[in-house]
Amino acid sequence: MCEAAGDYGVSPAGLALAWLRRHPVITASIIGPRRIDHFDPVEEALTLDLNDNDWAEIGAFFLESCGASQHP
Repeated sequence: MCEAAGDYGVSPAGLALAWLRRHPVITASIIGPRRIDHFDPVEEALTLDLNDNDWAEIGAFFLESCGASQHP
């Protein structure tokens, strides 16, 4: 995740939000910034267009890290 974020020049949080933004069944991402700099990943996500391959790889990472790949 960190490597992919570095490839895009964004933070891991920005990359995760960009992935959520592109997901076809997610209609909104709820963010809860406490400081103004917490909006930085949001700005990154809004300006980042993930290609199909990276979007799929990041999705697979999320599934694997949550243990979802172990369930049928």
